Amino acid sequence: MQLRQIVKALDSLAPWDLAESWDRVGMQVGRSDQSVSKVMVALDVNLQVIQEGLRQNVNGFVVHHPLIFKPVTQINLNTPIGQCLQALIKNELFLVAAHTNMDKAERGLNQFLAERFALRGITLLEPEADPRKAYKIVVFCPEPVTASIRTAMAEAGAGVIENYSECSFVVPGTGTYRSGCGTQPFIGKPGEFTEVEETRLEMLAAEGNLTQIIQAILANHPYEEPAIDVYPLVTSPKHGMGRIGELPTSIPFQELCAKIKNDLPAREIRWLGEPARIVRKLAICSGSGGSLVASAIKNGADAYLTGELGYHDYLFAKESGLAVITAGHWSTERCFIPLVGSFLEKHFQNSADFKVYESNTIQEEPYQTQG
Repeated sequence: MQLRQIVKALDSLAPWDLAESWDRVGMQVGRSDQSVSKVMVALDVNLQVIQEGLRQNVNGFVVHHPLIFKPVTQINLNTPIGQCLQALIKNELFLVAAHTNMDKAERGLNQFLAERFALRGITLLEPEADPRKAYKIVVFCPEPVTASIRTAMAEAGAGVIENYSECSFVVPGTGTYRSGCGTQPFIGKPGEFTEVEETRLEMLAAEGNLTQIIQAILANHPYEEPAIDVYPLVTSPKHGMGRIGELPTSIPFQELCAKIKNDLPAREIRWLGEPARIVRKLAICSGSGGSLVASAIKNGADAYLTGELGYHDYLFAKESGLAVITAGHWSTERCFIPLVGSFLEKHFQNSADFKVYESNTIQEEPYQTQG
């Protein structure tokens, strides 16, 4: 297996182009043709995590937080980043980061957290339009060649809906045409009006696959001038930051705080709100969630769970009557490790020599507290 396959697989879980413009996701160190048989998944990478990976003889790391955020103008081996880059390159280890794209993804971190707390009616807290436009391709063809054209289109990337492939819709009908001079019609004769029993074949396509799908149709269609229609589609957002839903049962805010601290688990939590307040609707945003406080309020959340907030975010929530629980950046994002680890194992389950390791070097927030 090559590293490009890992990158492509992660794209199917959390499309790379979902990432914020300031973010640095994807391959940060390595070669796309690098051989891979062992991968370690971690929230962050540091020298201790790299040493943990070397003990397992891994080929590289998939992490949530990028090692390189700003453009590198020098590699100073006296700095933590420089030392990590040195260790990675010296040991020929790759590094791939899936950050805000994984936060926003339909099956990403926030969905994972929402399901962990058994929320019902889960919806996006801050929906985002899919950056990848979807299209419907329609082609008209003689009935006997419909199956072969559908297969060619599917092989070129058409007809994929979530975990289903080769999805299509076929309607029989009658096509008509009068071929001109110098033509060589597949059915009929030049100059004659012809009626043909045809099928209307419809398949969905991602924008990036349009050209190759059309080329596949042209290469397999028996007509000189096949009729091909391409329709842009308007779809409901399926990606976005945060989630909101209802708890299985309404509980006092104080009980919710204890449950979240225990279930994440978190070493400590900060909370804001009336302990006896009944909470039914819970909003969630892993990591730093200050930008979604207003969305939680707008969507009618009784309480908001996130990793960390700024001082003014707490004030805004308090003044707006929103109960808040901040459980720590690491505590709310550590689920990246089992989420991505299990995904890679399942995705490459037919690769006998492929193994995924889950890092356990970092087990808490990077700071201590004192009462």
